[in-house]
Amino acid sequence: MCTQQSINRSNRMCGGFFIFLSVYSVALSVIHFSSGRWGLASLLLPGVVFSAVTGWLALKSTVRISRSAGSAGLEGAGKPVPARPAPAHHLAAAKDLPPSKKTHSLTKD
Repeated sequence: MCTQQSINRSNRMCGGFFIFLSVYSVALSVIHFSSGRWGLASLLLPGVVFSAVTGWLALKSTVRISRSAGSAGLEGAGKPVPARPAPAHHLAAAKDLPPSKKTHSLTKD
């Protein structure tokens, strides 16, 4: 079961990875700019923006848990129950349907 703490930890790890990826791409872009490879350096810049925005969104999506708010939605949910009980037999629901000519013309066993 996913708790809010495990979701927050996962978001922080993913956000940190994407921020690291953007910093690494910026460093590579600076190296390529300084060595005169303008085309290669400019190809890295969209990846920098994408990974920085993705990392920032992952870090911002962590939810702070306050103790006064009660239990979180995922913490004390328990087992889900069906809305109505399932029929005991797979043809039990067919009893509610009106009779048709095809089914009543067959011989009964």
